[in-house]
Amino acid sequence: MSFFIVDPARRKVKVHVTIIQAVNSSLPFDLQCRLLCESCRNVIWLPQGILGHLGIGPTQNSIQAPAIAVPCHQCKHIQMLLKTGFRAGQMKAEYPAMATRFYGWTGGGKATCEFRIPLYQQMSPTDAEKEWNADVSTWKWGGAACPDGHPLIKI
Repeated sequence: MSFFIVDPARRKVKVHVTIIQAVNSSLPFDLQCRLLCESCRNVIWLPQGILGHLGIGPTQNSIQAPAIAVPCHQCKHIQMLLKTGFRAGQMKAEYPAMATRFYGWTGGGKATCEFRIPLYQQMSPTDAEKEWNADVSTWKWGGAACPDGHPLIKI
C-alpha cells in the first residue's frame, strides 16, 4: 500500500507501508514485560495484553488499576508491577513459557483501603485445572502491600 504525506517542510513524500496481520497463536513469541521478583530475583514475563490495566499497550477495554499483582512461579511470593515503575525498556519479544490467566482482585487488607489491583496467575500451559487450583495455596503474601503499607489480601 502506498500513500502520500506532507512533511513539516511542506514536501510531498510517498510512503510505502506493508501491513502484516498475525494471530498471536501462530507466532512463536509475544511481546512481554520483564518483572524481577524481589524475593528470589527470578524473571517473571508478563504478557503485553494484561498491561492494559496500567493503561499501557493496545488493550483499551481493561479496568484501569495502579498496579498488577502476580505470584512468582519460582518462590511463590506475590509481586507487583506498579504503573509508576513501568519502563518501555522492560518489554521484549519472548517465547511465552508460562500460561497467564486472571485470578481475581487483590487489595489492601484494611477495610478503608481503596487500593484494588488485578491478580494474575502463571503456570505451565500443560498443567491441569487441578494443578492451577492447588498452586494458589502455595502463594506467599508476606511483604506485598499497598502504597499505604496495608498487606495485600485476596478480595
